[in-house]
Amino acid sequence: MPASADHIKAAERNQQAIDYLILGGDAYTPWIITIAFYKALHMIEAVLAEENPPRHSADHSERNDLLKKTKKYEHLWKNYSPVYQASLVARYLSNLGGSTPFETYLTLEDCKNKLLNHRLRQIALTANRLIGNDVFST
Repeated sequence: MPASADHIKAAERNQQAIDYLILGGDAYTPWIITIAFYKALHMIEAVLAEENPPRHSADHSERNDLLKKTKKYEHLWKNYSPVYQASLVARYLSNLGGSTPFETYLTLEDCKNKLLNHRLRQIALTANRLIGNDVFST
């Protein structure tokens, strides 16, 4: 089971990739969303790894259920769920009918404002509070 520090490093690497891809503009929005999802996942797994005893989600379904059903994780779930849903669209084009282009679902500007600057920021703030240390930049 990876330690909290491993998840923190993975989240930092994901942020570096996001920062780089943003420079490329709209063409990379699906990848930015996908990487943002994995950054969120690692922030949450870092929180779980700090539990006593440490926890680790086996898969997305287990993680989602844990976040939904645990009161102290409700703020994480509130902000993680939209990132998770957006990543499903970005990764699998789910909820896009036929020939609908991805850009009609979420523009780069909306991605930055709604997912990166709001949802990921809220996850980082909550994760920092639960871990008891400012390990994630906001």
